[in-house]
Amino acid sequence: MQPEHGQAFKGQMDAPHRLLLDEMARCQLAASMVTHDVTEAVACPCTAISMVSQPRVRLAC
Repeated sequence: MQPEHGQAFKGQMDAPHRLLLDEMARCQLAASMVTHDVTEAVACPCTAISMVSQPRVRLAC
């Protein structure tokens, strides 16, 4: 049985999402992404940059 369309996207984003959640917890920060395209929102954040007064971490998958 094929996964539903949304489940396929979710599977692709599990690792980068986990990295972002871990970094948010470690640094006590929040993240936001604004887009009009749902597929872009799901597919794009393969790389996230943590912006703080002195950037320390770059998350990449």
